[in-house]
Amino acid sequence: MKEMIIKRKIDEMGRIVLPVRMRRMMGIGIGTELQIEYADQKIIIKIPDEACQLCGSNHDLISYNGSNICRACVKKLQAVLEKDK
Repeated sequence: MKEMIIKRKIDEMGRIVLPVRMRRMMGIGIGTELQIEYADQKIIIKIPDEACQLCGSNHDLISYNGSNICRACVKKLQAVLEKDK
């Protein structure tokens, strides 16, 4: 993975904004759950291991061939496949 370093200031409520470039690169959208860890003087923000491979959601997951896909994405894929018939 390509290294990317961007500085951001924390606002008065303790929030930071993840740059759109990083969010797009990682597939992070509105409602995506993130895992925040603290270890060895580092704050690590990542998508939880058990998340949909397509949208990052961790709700209603279906495991298929070692990957997780949420039911909402399955429905969207089914609609696309039906449309292509």
